[in-house]
Amino acid sequence: MKTRNMRPDPMRPAPVDQATIAKWRRLSGMDDREAMNNLGLAYRNGQCVPKDKVQAVYWFRQAADKGHPGAMGNLALAFFDGEGVIQDKEKAFQLWKKSFQKGDTAATFSLGFAYFYGHGTRVNKREAIKLWSKASRDGDAYAQYHLGKALTLGDGVAKDDERGVRLMRLASEEGVVEAFYQLGETYKAQGRLHNPAKALENFRKGCFFHHPPSFVRYGAALLYGDGLPKDVSKATLYFMKAAELGDHDAEYYLGLVHFRNRRYAKKIDQAKEYWLKAAAAGNAKAAVALKSLEDTDFEFLESLTHRI
Repeated sequence: MKTRNMRPDPMRPAPVDQATIAKWRRLSGMDDREAMNNLGLAYRNGQCVPKDKVQAVYWFRQAADKGHPGAMGNLALAFFDGEGVIQDKEKAFQLWKKSFQKGDTAATFSLGFAYFYGHGTRVNKREAIKLWSKASRDGDAYAQYHLGKALTLGDGVAKDDERGVRLMRLASEEGVVEAFYQLGETYKAQGRLHNPAKALENFRKGCFFHHPPSFVRYGAALLYGDGLPKDVSKATLYFMKAAELGDHDAEYYLGLVHFRNRRYAKKIDQAKEYWLKAAAAGNAKAAVALKSLEDTDFEFLESLTHRI
C-alpha cells in the first residue's frame, strides 16, 4: 500500500519463469482460482510478463468472484491505491472484510488498518486493536508494528510502553523499517523508557534503510549536537537525502541551515525556496519561518538558529 502506514506493496515476489506463467494460463482456462490469483500477482509485480495493473485487477477479480480469499485481499489493495481501477476505499474495506471472514490471515491486518484510520468505514479503533492483536499473535510483523506504536502512544488502547517496544522490536527484526523510527521516538520521549542513546541508535538504523523521518531525526541531532558531535555539514547531507525522498520537515531544516549563512544573499533565497516548498505541502513550522522571513522578523528566525 502506498501510504507508509500500510504494508509495503508489492511484497518481495517469489521467482516465476515462463513455464510457470504458461501453466497458470492453462489452469486459469480450467477455472483454477489459485492460478488466476497468481497471474494477477505476476502482472502486478511484472514477473515474466509486462507490469500491467489493469490486467492484475482483471485476474484478481476473476479469482475473487470464484471465492479466493487472497484474491479478494489483492483486489482490495488495488481499490485502496487506485491502481488498475478507480480508487474506492469503501469497496476496498468491503473486500478486506469478506476476505477476513473467509479466513485470509493477511486481511486481518489490512481490515484493522481500515478501522483504525477510517478508510472506507467509520473509525473504530477498538475493533482495529482487536484485529491487530490477533494478527500480531499470528506473527504479522506489520500488525506488530502498528499495535506497538498504538501502545506507546496510548492511541486507541491503554498506554503500555514496555509491551509496545517489545512488539516494535519484533517488527523491526522482520524488516519493518518504520519500527526503527518509532522505537527511536519512544526512547526520545520523556518517560520511563527515556534513553537518548537508544533513540539515536534506532534512528541510525532507520537511516540505513533510507527512511526519511529517520534521516531528519538523526540530522537534527547532528545539527544541534544532541547526543552527537555537532556537524552542520553532515546534518545537511542527511536533510538533503530526506528531502530528495519527499520529506517536508527536511526542507524546513534545510531552510534553517541556509538562513544561518544569510550573510550570503543567495542563502536567504535558498532558505525561502525550501520553506515555500515545505509550507505549500502543509508544514506548519516552515509556514511560520516563511512569514517571519517575509516580515523581516530576523530576531525570531535567529532564535531558531542560535543553537546551530
